[in-house]
This record gives sequence, structure tokens and C-alpha cells, in this order.
Amino acid sequence: MAVRSGHTRTENPVPDITFNPATISLSANTLSIRAGFLCKGPARFLGLVPCGGASALWPKAIGINAAFQEWFYESRTVTGNLINPNVNGNYHAHIHLGTFSFRFMF
Repeated sequence: MAVRSGHTRTENPVPDITFNPATISLSANTLSIRAGFLCKGPARFLGLVPCGGASALWPKAIGINAAFQEWFYESRTVTGNLINPNVNGNYHAHIHLGTFSFRFMF
């Protein structure tokens, strides 16, 4: 079993005068965590399915992975937008991202 994690810091590159709410232009901290398990050889995946098959049609290894990522955006107040003054105001965003996958190695 492997567990991995990470952190990313992203700064906002867009000034208030050209801000567009259609794209997220907020500074953010991103945290992620991932766990994976790979079964190979004579073992059994989750105690049920053989991991290493003698046949060319059976996988030599079976794996499972799960990951989660959380984006923590900083609030932003936009004032003085020259392109579209209607976008002036306060903006907040939060993103939750999860994924799950199976891996078959032939």
C-alpha cells in the first residue's frame, strides 16, 4: 500500500480591472491525498481474486487507487473593473475533487 500527499500554493495573476468571473482567478492552497494498493504474484486481490494469472488473458497484477483533493480559495473583493463594472463585488470558491480507479497490468 502506498499513501501520498501534497500541497500547492497558487497566487492570483489577474488584476481587478480585467477580472472575469467565468474563470476562477483567486489565490489558493491545494491539499491532496492518495492511497493505492497493488496486488501481484500468487496473492489474492481483496482476498477473492487471484492477482497473477498464468494465462495471457489474465492480469499479472491488479490495483486500486483512491484520491481526494481540496482547493481552499481565498476570498476576493473586486473593485474598479473597467471591462465590465457589473462583476465588482465579493467572490468565494471551494472545490472538492475525488477519484477512484482500478488498475490491471497484463
